[in-house]
Amino acid sequence: MGAYIIRREILEKYHIRFDENIRMGEDLCLYIKLFTVTDVKSVPLVVAHYCQRSNSATLSKFDASKWQNMVEIFSLAEPYVAKYRPEWIDKYQQTRDYYAYRFVWSVIKHGMYHQGLSYIETYEGYLKRFCNTGHKINDRFKCRCLLTKNKLLIKMLSGFQI
Repeated sequence: MGAYIIRREILEKYHIRFDENIRMGEDLCLYIKLFTVTDVKSVPLVVAHYCQRSNSATLSKFDASKWQNMVEIFSLAEPYVAKYRPEWIDKYQQTRDYYAYRFVWSVIKHGMYHQGLSYIETYEGYLKRFCNTGHKINDRFKCRCLLTKNKLLIKMLSGFQI
């Protein structure tokens, strides 16, 4: 994402806080809220360097509960989009629906079928909307297969042995 300088008045005026309860994607949630309430200016210079820690969430073994936050942050930030940038709401929801699909598909691809079926139930509305968007036909097909909740079809599609 880069480095940001944020005026304290903006954080206070709009009650934007860094949510420490979010295990992954907490910075994205903060940035979405910020981008809806103010215009962002960029500096086309490298002014920060990224350091990756060995215990970073992005390097650790796949943990569905951590990655689920990437879907949940959209629910937390959506009120800001709806209130301050209503013209963005359709694209915002399409992005959320895509994240829900990618999350559920990742759970299935990691062989967690029972958990995946539970997440299909949880995000069924998002997945149905995703199927009706202009995303790649391959992804929309896989998503429709997920929505059938047919274990055999899902296992075959995900490439795991039955």
